[in-house]
Amino acid sequence: MNSTTHIGDTAPVFSILKASKFIRLCLIARHTIESESADISSPPESLPSRILPVLTESLKLSANELTLYWQACKSEVWESPNEDIQASQAEIETYNKCALQHGTGTSFT
Repeated sequence: MNSTTHIGDTAPVFSILKASKFIRLCLIARHTIESESADISSPPESLPSRILPVLTESLKLSANELTLYWQACKSEVWESPNEDIQASQAEIETYNKCALQHGTGTSFT
């Protein structure tokens, strides 16, 4: 079974494996995302600009790809308890390094 779906001729490629990693890292970033949201009872329509460079670099995705993944996965991110974070040590280290470089003040241990 192919885990990648092509969406149109010019749209980014959606990968189930990348989506899974995206969700894990968004769960780590959730506190930062919530702190930038007016209403935390539901996910924001778009990711806050403050977290974009961290996720772009951590996930090696373009801004357009981040938008695609957020639209597809935001409900999953918002409905998952933080205890569900299953990020690997390498993912956590990469996220923390990027977060510190971009000054979000967010890190996860």
